[in-house]
Amino acid sequence: MYSDRVLVTEVDGVHAEDADPGGVRGVATSSSTLPSLMADMLDALDVRPGDRVLEIGTGTGYNAALLCHLAGAQYVTTVDRTEHLVATARARLGGAGFEPVVVRADGAGGHPDGAPYDRVIATCGVRRIPEAWLDQCAPGGLVVAPLRGAVARLTKLPDGRAVGRFLHRPAAFMPLRGEPDTGWEAAATHAGGRATEIDARALDDPGFAFWADLHLAPTVVRDGRALRDTADGSTAHAQGRTVALDGPRDLWRTVEAAHRTWLDLNRPRREWFTVEAGPEGQFVGYEAPDGTLLRRPL
Repeated sequence: MYSDRVLVTEVDGVHAEDADPGGVRGVATSSSTLPSLMADMLDALDVRPGDRVLEIGTGTGYNAALLCHLAGAQYVTTVDRTEHLVATARARLGGAGFEPVVVRADGAGGHPDGAPYDRVIATCGVRRIPEAWLDQCAPGGLVVAPLRGAVARLTKLPDGRAVGRFLHRPAAFMPLRGEPDTGWEAAATHAGGRATEIDARALDDPGFAFWADLHLAPTVVRDGRALRDTADGSTAHAQGRTVALDGPRDLWRTVEAAHRTWLDLNRPRREWFTVEAGPEGQFVGYEAPDGTLLRRPL
């Protein structure tokens, strides 16, 4: 049966085909993306026959098969992190009549042997675009990748920079291995707590969640309504109009301040933001209705 939903295909390294019939408990480590989101990302990637394509995150091989159909299998390279994922996907693709290059590799490093690529697409979330993806993309090529809870579409410029915007829809992806771990639970006991000026459910709004994430320090990771600073151990876990705090800093103050500015700017949408990546750094930009330019580093 076909349906527009995410399918978890691996939990803590246990693959679906090897799982106990009663199910497996743990942290999901691989999945098949929502088909409609795949379609939007492929539309943004604008693959033409003969385009050299690099995919980061082979998974089941489903998206790689679509790329083979669009570009031609001989032009597609796809990488993933374990031999099991790679071997299984290779067999599935072969059974469907496709023989792309399927490689076990660290996704952050791309696959330099096949570079340069006209199109680079990732099916895993990152906080910054890895430099290897930009380096391996040809001038004029496109990079489509989940970035900070949204999907960024960047064009590689002749000067080595890549610039673009975000797609309109939210995008929750499992993080690239090596990215900060978000699979954690807030401690049951906390050093203190307080009332909060915003309801914790504000972070359930993907638009505000995107804006709030841009304001968090690079060492802070968010899991739903909970925050943790991997540098000093501070945590914040909000429920309703209260927030439980632990550690030397009140992380929730940043979320409250971000909410105030988000409302002041009339709730800017993610597709209004620009993104730039290059030797000088990576930045998200936004021009407010009054002409004020905002630029934040990733």
